[in-house]
Amino acid sequence: MTLGRICLTAAAMPDKAISPADQIVHGRLALKLLEVISRQGTQEEALSSDDITILKAQIAKLGYNTMAVYQAVKLLDPLVDK
Repeated sequence: MTLGRICLTAAAMPDKAISPADQIVHGRLALKLLEVISRQGTQEEALSSDDITILKAQIAKLGYNTMAVYQAVKLLDPLVDK
């Protein structure tokens, strides 16, 4: 399990609670992450603060244990403990 795979799963996860416009945003983010993962670390891609906000919310919905959620969120947002 890698942070990239967790984020891709979170971004691509169906979420009927969000608007169709937000579903499009999530889909674009998922495709962006898939492209980065497929390059296998040859080039880093910066995530916007909006991307990180989406990922943090969606990761919490994946059903992982709280420790895994915390570690993933902390890697995305090191200021989560501040």
